[in-house]
Amino acid sequence: MGEGRTRVPRDVHPVAARRRPPRVPPLLARRQYLGHARTLITPRFRAVATPNTETLYSTALLDLADGPIVLVHPDFQGRYYRTSIWELHGDTHTIGERTYGSHPPPLAMVPLGWHGQLPSGVNGIEIRSRYVTVGPHIAVYGGDDLPNVHRLQQGLELYAVAGFANGSELGPGRPMRPARRPGTTTPLELMFLEELCEVLKDLTVRDDELGFARQLRIGVTLSDGFHSLERHARRREHLAAPG
Repeated sequence: MGEGRTRVPRDVHPVAARRRPPRVPPLLARRQYLGHARTLITPRFRAVATPNTETLYSTALLDLADGPIVLVHPDFQGRYYRTSIWELHGDTHTIGERTYGSHPPPLAMVPLGWHGQLPSGVNGIEIRSRYVTVGPHIAVYGGDDLPNVHRLQQGLELYAVAGFANGSELGPGRPMRPARRPGTTTPLELMFLEELCEVLKDLTVRDDELGFARQLRIGVTLSDGFHSLERHARRREHLAAPG
């Protein structure tokens, strides 16, 4: 297998292993890997409200800061599959038989504002956020069918757009920005705003998304995050006041 992928045997959905401490919540590390569930979950699984007990999931957290990332699917030959792409904005893109048949073409997740040229035969999906989660899942027809699905999981591949033509799979990436600034002096009762603003720094905001400007009066900006509130004690006291 290529260096850009890991095969992680788990008895649970891969996302279940990504819990973070409630009071110090650094974001997920920049992974650029596809992790694969290897056995079916049971109805007792409660990491999500409605667990799917008939498919195997794969998952990857991707950073598009360096340009598009290409996702390659195998030929599912009539087997049910679906791949969901979740942006931090909440937008979801779905890849499945209805849109692409049993063998989707290579699909590039293209960050908003990128002006390069995709390789021939690669379809593009415009993504508005820097970080994106990809979640393919494949139907399993009984326990004896698991080895067949494992082979299909091997056919899920990720490439940087520059390495797609020569088959160089995506390598590991840098750690993500922590949700709290090192040495922060923000009071705990206002820590949510700091964490929110640090995350927002990595979002792409379009010109028609100007509603965030309404928050400027409380000292929150996309460029500076929550820093300005530290210079405005009255605003800080107003936000921290009960009721």
